Amino acid sequence: MVRARRRMKTEPAKQTISDQLEQKIAGLHFFKEVGRSDPEQLAILIAQSHIIYASPGEAVIESGDKDELLYFLMRGELQVLAPGKNKLLGRLIAGEVFGDISVIANCPRTTNIVVPDKGREAVILALDFSELSDLRNHSVITLPTKLIVYRQIVHMLRWRSDLYRIRFPRHELAAAPYETVRAKNNKAPQEELYELSAQANYLARRLQRLNKSLGAINSLAAKDYLLNATVST
Repeated sequence: MVRARRRMKTEPAKQTISDQLEQKIAGLHFFKEVGRSDPEQLAILIAQSHIIYASPGEAVIESGDKDELLYFLMRGELQVLAPGKNKLLGRLIAGEVFGDISVIANCPRTTNIVVPDKGREAVILALDFSELSDLRNHSVITLPTKLIVYRQIVHMLRWRSDLYRIRFPRHELAAAPYETVRAKNNKAPQEELYELSAQANYLARRLQRLNKSLGAINSLAAKDYLLNATVST
C-alpha cells in the first residue's frame, strides 16, 4: 500500500539549501545552462522550487494527480509503479528528471512514483513549472530563459523517444517517424518558443503512448544498453 504523500518533509529550496546542495542544483539539466546565461534567473528558478525528503515507502507522485511540478531526483532511488497494481514499471536513479510528461502534456499523472520500502531517503527537487508554461508573460521568467528550458526539454523528450525506436525497432509505434522542429537563424524568439512548446507537447503525448504500450525506459540505464550494444557489434 502506498503511503500518503502528506507525510513527506517539504521545504522551500531557497530557505533550506546548503552551499553544497545549491551547487548540485546549479548542475542539474537546464539549471546549468540558465545559470551560465543569467545567474539571476537561476536564483528565480530555485526560489520557485521545493526540496522534498521522501522516506522509504512514501509516494512522491500518485496516479491521477494534476499539478505543475517538474521533479529532479538528487539522491536515492525511486520506483515507477502501475496504478492500482503495484506492478514495477521502471526505476529512477539520481540525476534523472521525472514528471515532465504530464506537466508538458497538461494531463493527470499516470503512474505512482514511490521510494522503495527498503531504500534510503530520497531527496528531490520539485520545480513549479507554471511560470515557465506561460508563453506570453515574461515578467518573471524571461523569454531567453524559457527558450533555454524548452530547447532542452525538447531534446530530452526526443532522446527518450529515440530510445524506444532503438530498443524496439520492429514495433509499429516506436519505429514510426515523428515531427521535429528545426531552429532557423532568422526565426523570432517568441515564434521559436511557441514552436518548441508545441513540439514538447507532441513528444510528451507520443511518449505517453509508448510508455503505456511498451513500459518505461530508464534513460540513464539505457546509456549502458546502447554502449553494450555498440561494443557487441
